Amino acid sequence: MDTNSYPHRAADETTELLDWAQVEDPVHFQQRTIERDGKRVSDTQPSEILTGGPKAVFTDLAHHAGTVLRQKDALAATASLRRTDQGPHTASTGSSVLPTGIERSCASRASPPKTYDG
Repeated sequence: MDTNSYPHRAADETTELLDWAQVEDPVHFQQRTIERDGKRVSDTQPSEILTGGPKAVFTDLAHHAGTVLRQKDALAATASLRRTDQGPHTASTGSSVLPTGIERSCASRASPPKTYDG
């Protein structure tokens, strides 16, 4: 699913969230941020609702593959559009410049896969 939002487990991701102060596109800013504690921050609510906490309904398959199955590329960025007015995108590895993942594949927590070929 394309959630147009970001994963809520930022510490596990291989790409960083945008620095919203550097985003010039006001539509992109409004569509990808929410207000939290009086500030606009990256929208992670869909991820938090669907795959967060001890009673989460779903498992994020990329997160499962990247953290449980140790498949290093599973958490790679899913978006490829590079627009300079939507902020600088950086990869934690420094090897390329990519936006963070905004698309998700989820499965029931009762049966996450033993392998993932995403």
